Amino acid sequence: MRTRWSEVLLAVGAAVTVLLAVVVVGQSIVLIAGGTVQPAVTVASLLLVLVGLWFVLRRSGRSERLIAIIGLLLVVGVSIVFAMLTIDLSWDGNQYHKVATGALAGGWNPVWESISAWNVRPGNPVPVPEDYAIWNDHYPKASYLFASSLYQLTGTIEAGKAFNALMMFAVFALVAGYLARRIGRWPALTVALLAAVTPVTVAQVTTYYVDGMLGGLILVMVVLLTMWVDPGWEAPDWWPAVQVATLAAAIVVLVNVKFTGLVYAGLFGVVYFAWLCIRWRTLRRAALTVLATGAAALAVGLLVVGASSYVRNTVTMGNPLYPLIGGDSVDIITMNQPDSFDGLDPVSKFVLANLSAASNDSVSGPIEAVLKIPFTFTSDERGLLGAVDVRIGGYGVWFGGILIVALALGVYLLVRHARSSTAMLPAFLLPLVATAIGILIVDGSWWARYTPHLVLLPLIVLIALFATRARILAWLLAALLAVNVALIAQPHALVQVWAASPSLEEAIDEAGGCVAVYSLSNTGGVMPGMLFDVEDTAPETRFLTTEEYEDIPEDEFVSYRMVGFVELELLPDGCRTD
Repeated sequence: MRTRWSEVLLAVGAAVTVLLAVVVVGQSIVLIAGGTVQPAVTVASLLLVLVGLWFVLRRSGRSERLIAIIGLLLVVGVSIVFAMLTIDLSWDGNQYHKVATGALAGGWNPVWESISAWNVRPGNPVPVPEDYAIWNDHYPKASYLFASSLYQLTGTIEAGKAFNALMMFAVFALVAGYLARRIGRWPALTVALLAAVTPVTVAQVTTYYVDGMLGGLILVMVVLLTMWVDPGWEAPDWWPAVQVATLAAAIVVLVNVKFTGLVYAGLFGVVYFAWLCIRWRTLRRAALTVLATGAAALAVGLLVVGASSYVRNTVTMGNPLYPLIGGDSVDIITMNQPDSFDGLDPVSKFVLANLSAASNDSVSGPIEAVLKIPFTFTSDERGLLGAVDVRIGGYGVWFGGILIVALALGVYLLVRHARSSTAMLPAFLLPLVATAIGILIVDGSWWARYTPHLVLLPLIVLIALFATRARILAWLLAALLAVNVALIAQPHALVQVWAASPSLEEAIDEAGGCVAVYSLSNTGGVMPGMLFDVEDTAPETRFLTTEEYEDIPEDEFVSYRMVGFVELELLPDGCRTD
């Protein structure tokens, strides 16, 4: 890969990351001022990033600047169109992710009011069950802020989940741009693709789940921080300032995607900063840069973007991390783990979860962790891979075997090359140390979605194999990772194909076109997020409250069972008259 292409990739990857941060910071400032999410803020943010991209590459050739600008616009456009063409049928997506996004687009200001207040506001057509308010009110909202403005711009709530595809591209571009100068073109592109398209991201890219985005932001942090400890990295002249801005942007968004984002941002930052301090004589400037950048990003992330979660939680509940910690916390891990995990230490849970046959929360039986022979799988396991958040074996049916192979290869590489490559060891070992500590301290780290960056372990070994010219072993490991991801991608692609026939619009037309709707889950409970999809498809639709639905005879409804959890009850001739 020629140098100019690696530079374009670095620039566009950084621009995507910065764009996400600028949008959520801008929208947060508007909310703090008492306003509501504004699509103009997102448009202005994109224009600002485009101008910045042009300025950063001002000393590059005109063609490179044009390619970078067009590339950024294409990435944003393709991500939005892809999101619009797919539909989120997931549990969490339709229970609270879409609800928060739709409410923000509809005028909810989470800094100053509960979603319950917005829910009863006159003129609001979509009823949200009070039971779900706890998640919408208290969870970090970076993804919702970005998604809600896309909802306003496009008129479809599905467009909002474009943040997942955008994050995947940012990871691909930054990894490829960095490694192209270190291990060559095709190895760099291969590693970048495997870093972007992981078992977690490929399962969640068509949903509002944010674990893949979380993992992507961690990988972005790792790439940026590793550049400071890699003695062989030769950065373009314009990169140092962009590197700092991109790291700050990644941290701002990371701590506001999930509460665990705050843990991971702190963990990886501290591990790298500690090493920079150990090498203070030669890396003092890098250490001070990381410290200042991290402090500034945390201040903005927690006090500005986090005003609707960390700050509001502290004021209203006396606990910035409510409802996940504290005396009145809600335990969402224990109910999702096998009974056999009771009393086990984090390492034992992690090993069992990744070396066992796939198992998931199901009406057909309890979750179980049953060890299996590596690189084998059953048809039952394959059938589970279409789920977004598989509990046991969630990283894929081959991933346990891949971990064993990667561990063996890693030991081999250390024994053979450690002495001759001492200067490079920190670049390889620091992310592994941070990941290992995370497995020990993060509750639920055994679950793939709570350690979405676990792909770092085999990828670092893969990079080392390419760097030491063990090409045959490298391509074999890459092939194993690719097949493992493909086995997960295939059922998720089929879900989208099945969901398209009949489409939601066709189902409403078949029921008479003018309907009242009640959205529920096939396993019990209400799925209010789907109501926003109905609103986008048929604006005249009337949405029934639980009380109204229960008062109407069951035989008057036309059931529309969607792929996944969602089932819509359509009442012909029941549309709004206002």
